[in-house]
Parts: sequence; structure tokens; C-alpha cells
Amino acid sequence: MTEKIPVFMAVSQDRYELPLAVADSTWELARLRGVTESAVCKGITRQTRGQKSKYIRVWIEMTAEEYAAHMEKVRMAQRRAAGLC
Repeated sequence: MTEKIPVFMAVSQDRYELPLAVADSTWELARLRGVTESAVCKGITRQTRGQKSKYIRVWIEMTAEEYAAHMEKVRMAQRRAAGLC
């Protein structure tokens, strides 16, 4: 059984769209790029409408074990960001 999860990326503005930053959430990508989360969400909305954007979302497939390990890492990162660890 495989799970699909979104990965958020900031990409270059040329025809190659090379990744500049990769994150598990829009909040994390915004923090990495020094912009607001709404700017990232707006860019992803543009991408889903077929327009050119510097922020995109891609879906990757993971096995159930990989997904469980990934979600544990995400939860730990969220706890660190909230100051709980």
C-alpha cells in the first residue's frame, strides 16, 4: 500500500524550474524563503490553475512504513517549532 503526500518547493523562474528549497509544509517553506505563508499559498494556487509560479506542490508516493517514519519526523519538527522539545 502506498501513500501520496504533498511536497512544497520553491523553484527557479526559468524554463527548467530547478528546486531552490523543499519543505513538507507551506509554513516551513515560507520560513525557509523568508516570506509569508500566504505568499506561498498564493503561488501554489497559481500553479494549480496552470499559471507560472515560483512555488509549486508535487505529490510523491511512499510505502506505509516510509509514510509512518516521515510523519513522525514532521510531528517532531512541529513540536520543536512550537517550543515543546
